[in-house]
Order: sequence, then structure tokens, then C-alpha cells
Amino acid sequence: MRYSTTCHVYGPATTQEQIYAEMVSSQVDRVLAGYNCTLFAYGQTGTGKTYTMEGGSGEHHSYRDDPTTGIIPRAVEHIFEELEKSNTEEYSVRVSYLELYNEELFDLLAPSSEERDRERLRIFDDPMRKGVVVISGAEEIPVRDRAEVYRLLKTGAVKRKTAATLMNMNSSRSHSIFTVSVVIRENTPNGEELVKQVRRSHSIFTVSVVIRENTPNGEELVKQGKLNLVDLAGSEHIGRSGAEGKRAKEAGNINQSLLTLGRVITALTTSAPHVPYRLVFRIFFPLSSSVIFSFYFYFLRESKLTRLLQDSLGGATITSIIATLSPASANYEETISTLEYAARAKSIKNHPECNQKLSRKALFKEYNEEIERLRRDLRTAREKNGIFLSQESYEGMEKEIAEKTEKLEELEGQLDVAVGKLQKFLEDQEIMDEQYRELYHRNKRLESKLKQRVDELDDAKKNLAVTTDRLTATKSAFEEMHGVARKLSKELRGTRNVVFDQQLDMEEWWTKTEDLLQLVSQNRELVEAIRAKVAPEVTDCCSVLSDYITKSSDHRDVLNKFIGKDL
Repeated sequence: MRYSTTCHVYGPATTQEQIYAEMVSSQVDRVLAGYNCTLFAYGQTGTGKTYTMEGGSGEHHSYRDDPTTGIIPRAVEHIFEELEKSNTEEYSVRVSYLELYNEELFDLLAPSSEERDRERLRIFDDPMRKGVVVISGAEEIPVRDRAEVYRLLKTGAVKRKTAATLMNMNSSRSHSIFTVSVVIRENTPNGEELVKQVRRSHSIFTVSVVIRENTPNGEELVKQGKLNLVDLAGSEHIGRSGAEGKRAKEAGNINQSLLTLGRVITALTTSAPHVPYRLVFRIFFPLSSSVIFSFYFYFLRESKLTRLLQDSLGGATITSIIATLSPASANYEETISTLEYAARAKSIKNHPECNQKLSRKALFKEYNEEIERLRRDLRTAREKNGIFLSQESYEGMEKEIAEKTEKLEELEGQLDVAVGKLQKFLEDQEIMDEQYRELYHRNKRLESKLKQRVDELDDAKKNLAVTTDRLTATKSAFEEMHGVARKLSKELRGTRNVVFDQQLDMEEWWTKTEDLLQLVSQNRELVEAIRAKVAPEVTDCCSVLSDYITKSSDHRDVLNKFIGKDL
């Protein structure tokens, strides 16, 4: 039993969303921060690389809602979401889609759709950046939203190389990363896994993001990040797949490129003095019994796959690998090989570096200097004077001319690349200038609104001052009224006590009054009783008294008469 160490193992029940969130989401954030990132899927043919990278067909769901959506559409969605969320006004997003088929590099986004008209692309070492390659003639198409990217992916998928084998009805004949097909797995009675869709080519889908920033002193800086998403064509056992003729050659080229990639990974993990990004042989020459002289000999044939992934393996790029496996026992050896392959790749030490932020002037200067240097090299290669030579010298010149012609073609390719870079930069500048104009007009409108708000704020401040004065006066009046209220409250408490005492006196008085009224009533009854009893006697007394008075009056008159007579 052999064991391999991995960072994480995902089972059959793992969702596409979980894989993206744990493996790719952070890489998108790093791309927007200015880093270059690469993610590639490796494994035996038919183990689900394409499904992981691209996912389902999405015919009945949006890319956001479809649970089968793969890494590529999720990454594109994530990039645009982050750009919109960060309110980045000036940015440019470009995509490229390349296919490596039978060691020939093609552009899947090129205008021509006919295979015979497809132009083979050439790879050159970037003279400005060591360890980085550039591709002459590759289309980098600017996109403004996710819908354009999905359309380009679908367009490129139509041109992909596929073929039927015993293990795959549609087996990719080139390394690739994106398709629009549905992967359907079936198991044969002996447990061998069959897959309905597999690609026959290697391809690289790249999303480039350029963001323009402004420093506090007004200088414009350009920040660039790239995300490379790679779906390698699966390794294939020719005897079991039943590939014949052209298909067998394709399978051989696929296996050879993957073998070379494996040698590169092995060299990087063992600190070998030379990393075979190109196919090489080491030749030993014995100079003596104790001294052996050795050197590396480079063939003209090279592995384009390893050159394309050169910066992703041991370079300045942040790289992740997804190894896909088959659960079938018949594929045990291929599964072990894939695990060992991934374990070696995991041991590679990259040195990620954030892309340098350059000003517009610095970029123009860099591109112009590179173009001028290449033009000088072209003029030097082209300017020759006619002279008479011997046959030997002529043949030497012929050889030298052939070598310089090859060098000239390489310089022309580098010049085309430099001019293409400048053209793309100018296009990006035009896109960002348009965004800047929109931002400028928007800023003017905001300034006008700001001035209006400032005026409104000044008026509000004046109103606030008046209101503050009124509030101060009201507060003083309130404090005075509060003092009066306290005084009145104190007097009210005294008055309340007096009223309470008076109320007690009144209650006592009413009690006494009721007693007096009761006594008066009793006296009245008594008087009435006495009156009823005494009234007859009084009447008699009055009658007697009246008689007495009458008699007394008569006696007085008699007396007066008597007295008068005596006088």
C-alpha cells in the first residue's frame, strides 16, 4: 500500500460551490490585488476534470443558481462581483483562450473557424521579464461584463479538439480548461468507468484584470493581475482506450507532454541543476581517466506545455492543482500515478510576487524602448552590403543568413508581441479613459450637488444659530418659570394645609350645626307642645287682662276727672 500527502481530499458528495469557495475564491482576491494565479486540473482521462472546471450545461439555471456550475464561470462571476462591490470605476478585463494540440498552439478566439485557416501561434521568451514567455498573435479580447466572457467561452469550445475512444465517446485531443458539454459516467460490468465527454487537447483560459489607481499626488498607476485556468487533457492508456492511427498519435503527444511536465516537476522538487522546460539530453565526454566533461544539448523540439506553465511551476505565480481520480479498481495504477504526480507538484516552492504598479508614463516608456530596441535589431539584421565571396565563404554566409533569418523571424515575433502589448495597453487606456470621462462628469455632478448641499448646510447653520438663541431664551424663561413654579408649589402646599385644617373645622362645625338643628327641632316641638297646652290659658289671661285694662282705663279716666275737679 502506497500513500500520498495532499492538502485536502474531496469525496463524490462534495459540491462545486464548496470546491470553489475553499480553493479558488482566495485566488480571485489575490488576482485583484495584483498577483498572477494559476489553477490546473490533472488526472486520468474521464475522471471529471472538465466537469470540475466548467460544470453543467446551465440551460435551465443561471450560473449563480446552477449547483453544477464549475470553477471557470464562478471565477468570472466572482471577479466582476468584486470589481462592482469595490466601486472600481477604471478597470479593464481581457480574456484569452488557447489550445495546445499535437504540440501546436492555437487561438480558440481567433476570427477564423476553419481548421485549415487556424494560425499556429509562436512562443517567445519575454526579454523584459526573465522566466516569462509571451505568445505572438494571441487574441486578448476586452470584455465589459460576465455575459461577454460566457459567449467567448462557448465560441472557443466549438473549436475544441475531440475524438471517440473506447473510454470516451468524445475524448479531447488537446489540453483544455473549458467546455459546454455534460459529463455522464457509466460503469461497465467489470467495474471500469466510461465517460461520455473528454477533451483531446490542452488549453489555457486566462482572465487579465487591469485597474487604474490614483496616488495622493495625482499620479496614475496601473495594477494588473492574471488568472490562468487550465484543464489538461487526461493521460491515456492507448491499449485500453483503443486509439488507433491519428488518435494514437494524439494520445502519444498528450502522454509525452504530460511526461515532460512530470520531469519538470521532478527537477523542481529535487533541486536539479537544470529544469527541462525544453527537451534535453545530457552528454558526457571523458577527457581523461579521472575527468569527465558534460553539457546539456537542446533539441529544436520543445514541450510547449511546460513552457506555457513555466512561471506557474517554481516561478512568481500562485499555483494550485486539482488531481482527479477514478474509483474503478481497473484504474488503480493510473490513480497511484496521479497521486504521486500531485504530491511531487505540491512540493514545488513558488515565489509569488505582486506585479509592480507602473505609471502610464513608465509603461509608455517601457513599451517604446522595447519597440525601438527590436526595430534596431531588425535594421541590423536587414542591412547587408553585396560583395564577391568564395564558394566556402558563400556557403558560410548562407548558413549565417539562415541563422540570422531565424533570428530575424524571432525578433519580428518579439516586435509583434511588443507592438501588440502596446496596442492592448492603448486599448485598455481608451477603455479606462472612457470610464474616466464618465467618472469626471459624474464627479462634476457630485460637486454641484455638494455645493448645493454646502449652501443648504450654511442655511441650516444660520437657522440653527437662530434656533439656539431661541432655545437659550426659552431655557432662561423656563428656569424662571421653574423658580416661580417651585415658589407657587410651596405656597400651594401651605394653602393645602390651611384648607385641610379649615376642612377639619368645617366638618366639626357641620357636626355641631347638625346637633344644634336637632336641638332646635326638639325645642320647636317642645314649644309647640307648650303652646298647645298654654294657649287656652293665655287666651283667658289675655281676655282677663283686656278686661282689666279696660277697667283700668275707665278708673284712670275717673281718677283724672276726680283729680281735675280737685285742682
